[in-house]
Amino acid sequence: QHEYVEVDDDYKYDRTRVKELSQLICKYLENKPDNVDRNRIYNCVKLCHDDLLKEWGDNPERYHEDVRMLLSVCLASNWFTEKQCSNMLSWVNSWTF
Repeated sequence: QHEYVEVDDDYKYDRTRVKELSQLICKYLENKPDNVDRNRIYNCVKLCHDDLLKEWGDNPERYHEDVRMLLSVCLASNWFTEKQCSNMLSWVNSWTF
């Protein structure tokens, strides 16, 4: 059974909202709500990962750990396509820190 959940209409989940995005996915880990666009969520996750790689000076404290948590939750969920999961797994496997 699917349910409607509150999601940011503009999908503005960025480096300042990584924990919030992780919580959203985790709460509905195996039952993505119908009103949530998997592709837009994936784009948010990619943006967070890209910001990690850019090592912005104003990234939130413990940003690396937050992104690692986000990607772990994403990979544990059934929200994403096989290709999206493959991409996320390659990001995790490419980390050397």
